[in-house]
Amino acid sequence: KSHFGSDLLRPCAPPSAALWRWQGDEARRGRPRPASAGGMADDERQPEVFGGGYPDQERIVNQTEGLQDFRRRQEGHLIIADDRPLLVMSFGTRYSGANSAKYKIEGKYDIPVGYKVIIKWDDDEIVFMTRQGSRGFGPEFQIVYLPKSPVPEDFTMFEWNANIAEIWDQFLKVVEGHEDRDLRLFNQGPWRTFGVTRDEVQIALKQGTDNKTIIDGILYCADGQTPNLQEHMRYLGFDPATDENFLWICEAFRSDPKPSNFFQYVNDGMVYWVDATTNEPTWKHPHYDKYRAMLQAARTQKPLAHWKSIMAFRIEFLLSNIFTWEVEEEVQRGGEYPLVETVANVLEMERIFGVDIKNEPYLVHVLKRGPPHSRTAA
Repeated sequence: KSHFGSDLLRPCAPPSAALWRWQGDEARRGRPRPASAGGMADDERQPEVFGGGYPDQERIVNQTEGLQDFRRRQEGHLIIADDRPLLVMSFGTRYSGANSAKYKIEGKYDIPVGYKVIIKWDDDEIVFMTRQGSRGFGPEFQIVYLPKSPVPEDFTMFEWNANIAEIWDQFLKVVEGHEDRDLRLFNQGPWRTFGVTRDEVQIALKQGTDNKTIIDGILYCADGQTPNLQEHMRYLGFDPATDENFLWICEAFRSDPKPSNFFQYVNDGMVYWVDATTNEPTWKHPHYDKYRAMLQAARTQKPLAHWKSIMAFRIEFLLSNIFTWEVEEEVQRGGEYPLVETVANVLEMERIFGVDIKNEPYLVHVLKRGPPHSRTAA
């Protein structure tokens, strides 16, 4: 059984943000650290990899503690998803031999060869691995379940299996024995539970990304001043191979003014923001959710790279976020439609149509009428 230890997540000191530095804790576990070639013990070296969290992700940060020890620091790729952390030890490679269709999910996602990921389930860890199958029978899979236990032998290793449904059912029979635990994590099936279909993994396979540690969910800034377009593209999950027609989304994301109460800072090449109204720091760009959803919608609707098509798409996107299904249900129950002639919507229409209401204030009336008329037309 491999030992997967836990770490301490200790605060370090930007004056106005809650940033955390990963610290290994081998000594606490009673294991001496080997000296490096230069004679300096590893625990004397300043860690080079930083982790991050912000107050409304405290649960995720706590779960992440056990996924990043000193041994993994130089090899794991930590993905902080919306609901949980995943530590990708190896992205693997795209399969390029015969019967390549067997290495596809739903005909569009690649099943990597040599993929290894560790996820947390409360205090337990689950390892998922893939490898190339023999004789052209497709990929094979293995799952190792490592519950937190004082007994070293208390783990379950499922043998390599070419049938993902079969090994997944075997795994579920084991975890379903924990009736007091929340099993909703596993409702999404193996591919999504283990992150195989995530954009970060699929893009890494296409680009042949190495396994150096990069923490997704953080906007990097190489010059320490202002992140460039490429850094915004990576932060948003832009795939140059398939998203070429949607580059304008990244450009709009970069140029969209941030709320006046958000102040931007850069620490060790990573960007964070502080909300002046609450004095709380966050790694999350205030417009991230908006433009991430816009990129996902563009991948589905595929607007043309023409100003008229882009404009129509952006108006429809704006309306879809105003008149949601929840709003329609509320109206059916006797509620009212939300006010659309708001300052925020007028400013968004200003950006969509490329006008300047400071220099052309007479256009405010036109823009205010835009959302209602657009909804009627839709």
